[in-house]
Amino acid sequence: MPEWYPCPRCGNNVQVGQMFCSLCQLRLDPSMRGAAATEHPPAAAGPDHAARGLGAAPVLLRSPAGSGRQPVYWPFALLAGCGLLLLIGTGLAAWWLLAAPPTAPAPRNAPLMPSTPATTGVASSGSRSAATSTAEPATALSATPPVPAAAPPADAAAYLDRGHQAYDAGQIEAAIADYNRALQLKPDYADAYFWRGAAYARNGDYDPAIQDYNQAIHWKPDYSHAYNNRGIAYENKGNYQQAIADYSRAIELEPGWSWPYTNRGNVYANLHDYTHALTDFTQAIKIDPQYAAAYVGLGDVYDSQGQLDQALANYTRAIALQPTLWQAYVNKSGADYEMGNYPN
Repeated sequence: MPEWYPCPRCGNNVQVGQMFCSLCQLRLDPSMRGAAATEHPPAAAGPDHAARGLGAAPVLLRSPAGSGRQPVYWPFALLAGCGLLLLIGTGLAAWWLLAAPPTAPAPRNAPLMPSTPATTGVASSGSRSAATSTAEPATALSATPPVPAAAPPADAAAYLDRGHQAYDAGQIEAAIADYNRALQLKPDYADAYFWRGAAYARNGDYDPAIQDYNQAIHWKPDYSHAYNNRGIAYENKGNYQQAIADYSRAIELEPGWSWPYTNRGNVYANLHDYTHALTDFTQAIKIDPQYAAAYVGLGDVYDSQGQLDQALANYTRAIALQPTLWQAYVNKSGADYEMGNYPN
């Protein structure tokens, strides 16, 4: 077993035969032995260790017996290594901040100029005109203030489009107000007259509706949808002959359109002219085999003539095509009742 004795300078435990003190580096006499030597080193360096200004006594890690390894003062080495790494990292950070070139801050997003819509002409079929916008390249204009989100329409077509939105939402008075504004800006705007007439008719105001349809036809004589809608208004007022005349004119202008055939067939059926009614409904189905309302009208003709099987077949076909068409259900139930098809 190795023998130990205290260093004469610092009191550190040194092994017999050691040339230098591992703590104060005092050169030792290898032959020093004596009463101070001990087989096991004490746990601390001595009571006067701190008094010599050497701090806390070092922790001695003894090697296994016979290994010959010296005690290691690992806390001091660990602290020194951490301090060195911290110093290197601080220096690198300071160098990067001082040596890196300054970077200009990114500019804020500037408002963009809105694109100007270029409205196209309205189709003669009377379908709603969609304003097509020509997208201009986005140009950053920092001096231009942003356009308010609720800006009023810029022209008659924009008011017409906003009127359509109100019409679809069931806001008929708001729709009429926008159609009025469109007509103030463009007094010969046939589409605005047409849609204002449709709004009046939706409220049951057929007289002003007919007047607007008249204006729409005046500015666009081949306006087949205006003739068809004016025929509906006349039919609702009980003026069947004028309604037939308008439906017939719509058919002349647009023979491939199934609606005026069906509408005229309904008027003929109301007048008990089933021959002409059957012809019109059949022609409407020939043009558009998916038009459920035509099957309902055809079923009504067969029902009126006592051909209940044919009536039920047409009502059933209408329901298959349009399950929400309530008239088909009502008329079918009546035909079932007449045939004695009662529910169990």
